[in-house]
Amino acid sequence: MLDGAPDIHDRTVASTFPKGGRAKLALIGEAPGEREVERGLPFCGPSGSVLDAMLRAAGIDRADCYVGNVYDTKLRDNKVSEHRAALGAEAWELFHSRNAERLYADLSSLGCNVVVPLGATALLALAGTPSIAQFRGSVRMGLGQFAGFKLVPTFHPAMVLRQWSNYTICIGDLIRAAKQAELGPGIVWPKRELNITPSIEEVEQYLAGPCRQTDLLSVDIETGWGQVRGVSFAPSQFEALYVPFIALNKLDRNYWPDAATEKKAWLAVRDCLQSPTPKLGQNFANYDVIWLLGKMGIKVNGLGDDLRLLHKALYPELPASLAFMGSAYSEQGSWKTMARHSGRRVKDDDKRDS
Repeated sequence: MLDGAPDIHDRTVASTFPKGGRAKLALIGEAPGEREVERGLPFCGPSGSVLDAMLRAAGIDRADCYVGNVYDTKLRDNKVSEHRAALGAEAWELFHSRNAERLYADLSSLGCNVVVPLGATALLALAGTPSIAQFRGSVRMGLGQFAGFKLVPTFHPAMVLRQWSNYTICIGDLIRAAKQAELGPGIVWPKRELNITPSIEEVEQYLAGPCRQTDLLSVDIETGWGQVRGVSFAPSQFEALYVPFIALNKLDRNYWPDAATEKKAWLAVRDCLQSPTPKLGQNFANYDVIWLLGKMGIKVNGLGDDLRLLHKALYPELPASLAFMGSAYSEQGSWKTMARHSGRRVKDDDKRDS
């Protein structure tokens, strides 16, 4: 560095705004790199080239988007941890707060409908979690001062450069972000009816009625402590009933009041599972069917499709974890990912999906 020249870590890189200053879509990365500092533009280096390619493939014009970073100066060694250590706790808090306020002011002025956090740092700043692999592709609202912004996270283009298999995944996420931007700034979830605390009469009527009258019945079990904790049945995407057998909010851990009632519930479950109604589930053939047969002696009839096996057959190059499949096929993501984000701990001995 020449004498008198400003430190590269002190030179700010301003975000770019579309013409008119309004944008439905905002793309937020971590911090500028050396090339971005030299040119004074965000995402103009190798990561920017990848981002441009993914945007083109998703049918998004970068000129119509807000493009920026959580931090507007280069981080030491391009790492948050290194920059935090170099600044010290107090200076880091001031640095982070200044950038958060700047980003909030920018996003508030845009009137944008969707913000796309690119990578773990942006997701942490906007949603309070760095778990980009779990939350990418899902639709959620931000947290803290960013609570009013709808987010569709995806991997940072630099991550794509390191692991090119994420290229098509990111394109899919960007397509979803563009679709969500057209729907407005809020999230509208489909209306569903879920009965998770049924009476024995409701169990018997539901499993003998709607669950036998559908063309395709979705089934899922939850396990723990070497037992089947409960069985869920969904005759359509808009309704479901969960038949619990273990209740952690009761001292004896029994959901049903006595053995006779629990037996009635299991007989209703057995009769439904052994009916000819076509059935499917996620990791159903490799997990649920084996547990039901081995633990309860129930042989499932009408086994149709296993969603995980179908996914692997159609897209063998893509991950097949519950988190990925949830983000790929549902805008809400998987329930276990949502539970972790909300603070509920999912036990390690719950059903394995990855």
